[in-house]
Amino acid sequence: MGIFDRHATIFQLGYVTDDLDHALAGFRGLGVERFRINQVGAAAGLSSPHGARIAMAWAGDVMIEVIEPQGVPAPVYVDDLPPPGSRRCVFNHVGLAVPDHAAWQALRAELDRRGLPIAWHGSNPAQFDVAYVDTRPLTGHYSEFIRVCPVLAEMFASVPRNGEKR
Repeated sequence: MGIFDRHATIFQLGYVTDDLDHALAGFRGLGVERFRINQVGAAAGLSSPHGARIAMAWAGDVMIEVIEPQGVPAPVYVDDLPPPGSRRCVFNHVGLAVPDHAAWQALRAELDRRGLPIAWHGSNPAQFDVAYVDTRPLTGHYSEFIRVCPVLAEMFASVPRNGEKR
């Protein structure tokens, strides 16, 4: 049993950028025109060492997530973040949806069994669990596992869809 075939489904491509507006203009040139933009962490005025502006859009069945760190970037973005002023967008992670708590527990046990390092994790039990697994030595990117509960599923459902009739 592997970490990708039983516990989670790839649904998201995540990017980091030093210029969110420029990156979104590039995606619009590819036909991904409508995004939802949120501020999170310190950028939203919360007590957090890190903050970001995050844009999300569905392109068919794949969610595009573009992250522009604000202030001190979270450690999982540092290595991929382009230098200030470069106006580049760099691939950072695949997002994998974990359907429920039982699958989350099984995934965590499988990650431990395989010795895969978790670079960052967070939890709000009523809303989500998240773990950035450092799969960079093999894949060149992180694998972000997210336990999706009703609150997060509702938020994902509100992300604009592109490529469909409006």
